[in-house]
Amino acid sequence: MLSVIEKVNDVVNNFIWGVPAMICIIGVGLLLSFRTGYIQIRKFPYAMKVTLGRMLKKREASDGALTPFQAVCTALAATVGTGNVAGVAGAIAIGGPGAVFWMWISALFGMCTKFSEVTLAVHFHERNANGDLVGGPMYYIKNGLKKHWHWLAYLFSAFGVLTVFGTGNATQVNTITTALVILCSGVSVGYGEAAGAELTISGFTSTYGGWVSIFTAVAMCCFAFSTIIGWGLYGTRCIEFLFGTKANKPFMVVYSLVAIVGATMNLGLMWSIAETFNGLMVIPNLIAVFLLSGVVVKLVKEYFAGEGAASTLKNSREEAKRTFL
Repeated sequence: MLSVIEKVNDVVNNFIWGVPAMICIIGVGLLLSFRTGYIQIRKFPYAMKVTLGRMLKKREASDGALTPFQAVCTALAATVGTGNVAGVAGAIAIGGPGAVFWMWISALFGMCTKFSEVTLAVHFHERNANGDLVGGPMYYIKNGLKKHWHWLAYLFSAFGVLTVFGTGNATQVNTITTALVILCSGVSVGYGEAAGAELTISGFTSTYGGWVSIFTAVAMCCFAFSTIIGWGLYGTRCIEFLFGTKANKPFMVVYSLVAIVGATMNLGLMWSIAETFNGLMVIPNLIAVFLLSGVVVKLVKEYFAGEGAASTLKNSREEAKRTFL
């Protein structure tokens, strides 16, 4: 049975992350870059000023659920994961040095795609039953597109929940247990087996080797914990969109139990399946961003014309639908 699942997943995975994905990711990124005047390049100094410059300022989260610093930490935890770290090494090993060039290209256009996603998420956010601000692709699909597109929001959320269990939980817990093995025994172990990266650490036979082992294990644990927390929040928002706030606590219970699986099982197949669902999340999201690209352009022009972010939120969602869709 597992062999059948693995074969089916391989076929879907190869298709999702093949030519169609590359066309969608780079194509949408190129379109958004062109329509916004390559904002990721010409406004890069401004971006550093309003993020790094304000990130460490002490302020309460009075205008949202998170402070700027908390938002940055959550974003990093959810986006800079094992795939980004080990994936680079894997891409170079498989595709050669030329893979670095294409990673730069995809990153360059991906910056504008991410900017557009965040802009739409902020503009089309809403408050849940608990009064908390919530946003994301499912909400800008629901509040930004006409009703006949709403199925994309439910599709994205469903794929998001399934991805969270694998990419955001089980594989990260496996990283923690591997780090503990390094810390306790100092033996050579495979780290991130499914990701294709192997980390070899000397035993505690020398002082230097001991300190390297300790620092490596602690860093791996901290990284994995932050990723688990970030993905947990993301999964909560997805499950909440599908079933309401009443589903948040049951989801977190199941999310916690999945950690047991991650700590005790070989995760090769689970990682592969999680990759597939992660790729499937891309499709409904990029369709929505493409359809709402006009809204992004409008909001960018208004903001940098001096009207500011606050005034852009005054535009009604219904007007945006009529104007651009």
